[in-house]
Parts: sequence; C-alpha cells; structure tokens
Amino acid sequence: MINVLTPVDYIKQFQGERREAVIKLRETIFRHLPEEFKKPIGEGMIAYVAPHLIYQERYNCNKEEPLPFISIASQKFKPYFRLYNY
Repeated sequence: MINVLTPVDYIKQFQGERREAVIKLRETIFRHLPEEFKKPIGEGMIAYVAPHLIYQERYNCNKEEPLPFISIASQKFKPYFRLYNY
C-alpha cells in the first residue's frame, strides 16, 4: 500500500505518461460526479466516496464510514493502473 495523505501526493509519485493518464482519469471523474462526493485517499488509493446525505437508503455497511464509489489504483512497478467501481 502506498503511504500518501492526499490525491495530489499520490499522483506526484508517478512520472511521464503514467502521471498524465492518472491526472486525465481523475479530471474525467471530477467532471461527472456530484460536488457532494468526497475525494480522499482510501486504502492507499485515490477514492471517491458518496456522503451519507446522498445515499442513506443504500447503505448496508458501517454507517460511520462513507460509501466507496470509485477508486483509482496504480502501483509504481506495474505497467498499468486500475479503476474500481464498487
């Protein structure tokens, strides 16, 4: 797991095409998600989570934690990155 505190720190660890690809994917997600969604680092990945106010009735997990929606994962030593949609 990558030890970073913010999405910007996460992206800074990459260079060249990898960094550009993650930035473009992140920008695309930003454009299509409601503003209320939070954008933390979760489980060592860039995460997008739904706040309780939007999807209360759909929660079937820990009510203290936000609902995971999408995450971007990329490991420095692998030639690809992953997009998780929960």
